[in-house]
Parts: sequence; C-alpha cells; structure tokens
Amino acid sequence: MRTVLRAALLGATCTIAGSAQPVLAPSLLPAAPAPSPPPLRHAVPSAVETSDMPPTPWTYGALALHPHVEARVISAQDLSDRKGNLNHTTVREVSPGLRLDLGDHWLAEATLTWTDYSSEAFRDTFGQTARLAGYVTVSDWHVHLAQSYTADDTSRTETGRQTRQEINRTTLGVVRAFGEHWSSETTVNQESRLVVDAPDARELRVLQGVNWKPIPPVILSGGIVAGRLNLDPGADLAYVRPAAQVTWQPGTKLTLSAEAGAERRWRTSGARATHTHPVGALAADYRPLPTTELTLRAEESLAASYFENQLDRQRQWTAGVQQRLGGKALFRVEHGEQRTYFLDTSQAASVLRHDVTRSWQLTLTTRMLRRGTLGVFWRSGRNHSSGAFDYHARQTGAAFTYAY
Repeated sequence: MRTVLRAALLGATCTIAGSAQPVLAPSLLPAAPAPSPPPLRHAVPSAVETSDMPPTPWTYGALALHPHVEARVISAQDLSDRKGNLNHTTVREVSPGLRLDLGDHWLAEATLTWTDYSSEAFRDTFGQTARLAGYVTVSDWHVHLAQSYTADDTSRTETGRQTRQEINRTTLGVVRAFGEHWSSETTVNQESRLVVDAPDARELRVLQGVNWKPIPPVILSGGIVAGRLNLDPGADLAYVRPAAQVTWQPGTKLTLSAEAGAERRWRTSGARATHTHPVGALAADYRPLPTTELTLRAEESLAASYFENQLDRQRQWTAGVQQRLGGKALFRVEHGEQRTYFLDTSQAASVLRHDVTRSWQLTLTTRMLRRGTLGVFWRSGRNHSSGAFDYHARQTGAAFTYAY
C-alpha cells in the first residue's frame, strides 16, 4: 500500500525550510526522487519525464555514478539587495554535482554552486547541497532514512535581501504493512535552520499515522503530528496537529488528494499563549494526453519566521501546464500566489505584516547532445507588503544542464 500520509502530513509540517521564498528562478536540473519502499510509493510517472535518457556508462556492479553540471545566466531587474533598495544585475551560476546509486534502495548526492553577480550591491556566493536517502525492507517492515544539508545565500522575499542560511534535516521512519489494505507509520524528523542576522530555528516532530485502502483507487489516511520548535532568539513553541487525508486515483490520467486538519500551538516559555490554526492541502494531477500534464497545488500551513517572536502563516496555490513538443522539447507555464501573515507569538497573536506574492514563469527546454538540456525562461514576481518589502522582480535567463 502506498502511504500518502507521510508525503502530505510530514511535508506540510516542514515549518523551517518551507517558509523561505527565493526570488530567483529555481534550477532547471531535475532532482532524483528519493528511493522509497513499496508501501511509500505515491508518485505516478510524469507524462513528460525523460525516460529515453541513456544509462550511465559508469556502472560497477550495484554502484552507478551520475555526474551532472548546470550553467546558467540570468538578467534580473529590481532584485532587492536590502529593504527598499532594488537593483539590476546579471547573475552567473555554475553547479557541478555527483549522484551515487547503490542498487535500487540507496542514493547519495552532492552539488556545489558558485554564483557571481555583476552588481557590487550583491555578494558573490558559494552554495552546496548534499543528500543521503534509502530504505531497508524486512518482511512487512520498512525502515527509511533521509539526511540532507543545504547552504545558500540568495535574495528572499521575507527579508528583502540576500540571506545566508544552512538547513540540516534528518528523517527516520518505520512502516508496517498489514496485508494489502492497511499500513501504519511512525516518522521522526529533526530539522535545524541557522541564519545570519535572523533567529536560528530547531525543530523536532513525530508523526504517527495509519492508512487504509478500501478499494484500489482510494486511500484514506489519518494521523497526528506532535513537535517542538526552538527559536534563538525568540519564544519556544510546541504543537499538535491531527489531520486526515483522502487520495483518489480513478485511472492513469487523474490523481486527486485532499488533506484537512488543525494545528494547535502554544509557547513553552514566558506567558503561555495557545492558538489554533486550520491547515490543509489540495492537489490535482491530470494527464489528458501522454505528452500533456496539468497540475494544481494549494496549501495552508505555519512556518518558522525570519523575525524574532514571529510565526508565518502561509496560504499558497500554484497551477501549471506542461506540454511536450515533439520528442525533445518541453514547454511549461506556471502561475502561483502566496499570502504570508507574520504573526506575533504573544498572547494577542496579532498580524504584524501581510505579504501577497504573485509570480509567473515560462520555461522552454530541449534535449541536445544526448544527455544535455538547453533551457530559456522568463519569470515575473511581484510582492505587495504592508511592511515596505514591495518589489516587482523580472528575470530572463538561459541554462544548460548535462547529466548522466
């Protein structure tokens, strides 16, 4: 049975990393999915995945090496280097990396990124990501492990400037399958975010869930997440979050899922202030044709803020259309909106700041040189803020990736 609860519940409660809104367009290099044991599989193969990629020539028994590199150039207008100050700059990035696959159950990968800005208002930066993920299966028991590290120094909507941060995340989960219709899961997640000139955040959360598959197209899930968030400086918080989810996949073309719950948070130090917020998520994937994919995502969640004694309440949605053109080209249009309420964690829980961020992105990529991908993109992001963090950033860029 596919456990959808872990992906939906635990993913939505990643309150540390989930709060950041980078202004620059994301990388065009696709990330390899983490190995997942059968009871955890939820993803349906994309209509536009590059299944025709030749296998890597560096295979030694169960070990396979997948080197990759990305180079991109971005012309960015009205990028914020500090609150209220916008600049035009050309951004140049080079990102080499390597992934190691050990059989079908384990992978390890690392990527380094050098970023150079033409404007002296921005700092040239060095970033890195690393990940280890895999699982072990014994009879009906499945133990999965994931460890990741990310360090970057990009411009962020919340702070209105380049913000250096390091994120460490460790996840350990145990799944027990009871026949073909039931499974249970216990997952422990430890996460830390270290930020320059902003509160550091450390979070521990535990998920206990159960899943039921009454008929093949339907999966029902229920569970509770309990956690503690330590902010330095700032007030420490604890929370519990019961939630339920349903996923319906009537065929190979359509997948629908919905989650609903309530998160109750309270301060563990100083004056005790308890608040309850609704949380949830909606997702839809529709593939009317083998080369066409439509996606819709909506979510309401809470996240650790970049400001002392604050918590971010986020409401966001994203819609996208992906169309494969011929055998090598791929066109994607994506539009999204995020509303962020910066809440005071005191007894009053007043809204200190309110941001509305809307973005459009158009991307066209084409395969070349067997393993290479050339892409061009245009991105427009506009932020309306009650705290004078307004911007209208526009970006035009090109990227080339080459991966084994």
